[in-house]
Amino acid sequence: MTRNRAGDGRDSLPTFSRRQTLRAAGAAAVGTATALAGCSTGEAGSDATPTDGETGGAGESNGTRTGASTETMETTETTEGAQTESAETETPDEEWESWFGPTDNYDGFADRTGEAEVTVMVGADGIEGPHAYEPTAIRVSPGTTVVWEWTGAGGTHDVIAEDGSFESELVADEGHTFERTFDETGTTKYFCTPHRAMGMRGGVVVEE
Repeated sequence: MTRNRAGDGRDSLPTFSRRQTLRAAGAAAVGTATALAGCSTGEAGSDATPTDGETGGAGESNGTRTGASTETMETTETTEGAQTESAETETPDEEWESWFGPTDNYDGFADRTGEAEVTVMVGADGIEGPHAYEPTAIRVSPGTTVVWEWTGAGGTHDVIAEDGSFESELVADEGHTFERTFDETGTTKYFCTPHRAMGMRGGVVVEE
């Protein structure tokens, strides 16, 4: 409510009640609080929300690490597979040792290279009697003829190539012979059918 004092000699000034003053102060406080809240909300949203660059960077980084880990695992598996395969492959010496495992009279390969003809006795003394070839294993040159000759001891015998390249008759007669000419380099394992399990086995290596 505005009042004018008579005879004051000054311009009339408006007068505000206490209620009006409090209302004005309250309105100003509310406006200030609202402005401050808006600033806080905007800053929080800015900090909480990653930019497109940040999100993409994280994804690319994770993808690179995952790919590297997978590649390392595959390399390890390949290396282990190669080591396992190498360990399972026998050397030539180990292969012959395994073949002649049950053979009592095997003592390495007799060197008969340079000879045109070599005789191998069938029914020589071996494990459990005359059930062996003598010599058991030989090295020969290409073109050598190997002649197997029966002793007549130990019952019936034959000469069978493990790879099926040759096969003799099953006989027991003394003096019976069977021969084979080895023209090419390579290796041949052979055995006696009735006495293979007893160790009646032989071998020929043809080398230059």
